Amino acid sequence: MRRFLVVIAAILFFVGGVLALIWSGNFFITYIASTHRLNVEDPAPQLLPLGTPAVFDLQGSGFNRETSVSLVMDVDNSEAIIGTFPLEGIYHESIIHDDFLYLAPEEGGVQVLNVEDPQQPQFVKEYLIGRSINDIHRNGNTLYFCCGKLGVSIMQIQSDGLLEHMVDIPMGSIAMRSLVVDGFLYVAAGSGGLLIYDVLQPKQPEQVQMVKSGTFISRMAVADDYLYLAVSQTRIEIYHLADPQLPTFAGSMQIPETFFNLVSHRQQLYLGTQNGVLLYGLEDAKNPALLKQWTGFGSARRMFAGREYVYVSDSFSGLRIIDSQVEVPPGYVDLNIDPRTISETPHHLFIAGSNKGLLIVDKEVLSSRQVVRSINTPKSARDLLITVLSTKKRWM
Repeated sequence: MRRFLVVIAAILFFVGGVLALIWSGNFFITYIASTHRLNVEDPAPQLLPLGTPAVFDLQGSGFNRETSVSLVMDVDNSEAIIGTFPLEGIYHESIIHDDFLYLAPEEGGVQVLNVEDPQQPQFVKEYLIGRSINDIHRNGNTLYFCCGKLGVSIMQIQSDGLLEHMVDIPMGSIAMRSLVVDGFLYVAAGSGGLLIYDVLQPKQPEQVQMVKSGTFISRMAVADDYLYLAVSQTRIEIYHLADPQLPTFAGSMQIPETFFNLVSHRQQLYLGTQNGVLLYGLEDAKNPALLKQWTGFGSARRMFAGREYVYVSDSFSGLRIIDSQVEVPPGYVDLNIDPRTISETPHHLFIAGSNKGLLIVDKEVLSSRQVVRSINTPKSARDLLITVLSTKKRWM
């Protein structure tokens, strides 16, 4: 019985294959013999203000019920990339000062590049070899490197871009983030809480305060005279800095969803979440007000406060550029790189990530587009109508 069924299945399979071959052959012959050819002229380019509807008038021949044409949005940013530099591995942190870029690879150390000529970066020197760098903060000509369990290393920038080691600050916890406020170094030290050092004499730092010892603090931001500490994945504590060496608790804010990062930019607080970015106004610094929520991101685990905009690494697969003054969703920039760290000058972006090296991007040529990851409908959808908006903006 089993042999009979196998024979029947084999015959059906063979017959089905023959029918499929005949059908596809007939389709191909019909296509070759057809006198109709689809010919579409390129639509005229349009440069429109962001948010303005655009109408494309397609001209051509060969249209019929079986033949149609689709517009494909092409945002090629290859022309915006004016320089590259080969880098191996993953890069999480960077900072730029004058003509020198300081890059921290995941495997440790700090690499210095001369980017005076953005089209031809040059390697200068490497420091702190073997040390894992979690964060780089600059205050004037001084750099503060958070080196995890090895504490904070303070180095002075020389006129030729080289670094002079000044002092290491050892600590029993993990140095994750740092910033300087009026001569005092704040270190987010994980389970060690917030550590405060007097660095008015950089070679002789002195610890003056410990805040929230035992609370895991990995992120922080400062706006005006207030410090915002991420004490959990859904809660931020606010401290008044009237006396920088003795922050005073001023309140807290509960975040409606898990956030991974926070940055302050132009008196506003940006929080990166799994779904996008939350924007809080700080007119009342003790009670931040939720102003906007941008969703549809893959994830916003990395954010960078630029000169005019906030840059967001969207799921480590693309770059979003947020302008809080514009109502439309943040534009998406595809540079074919894993954008894990960004430094900015008035005219260029320096972007590094994973195994794609360093990209130097001309901001005046950079183009973005609006993207929608998915569209949820209450019932099944059989057709879709898309209204095309302006897709090009110059990011000066």
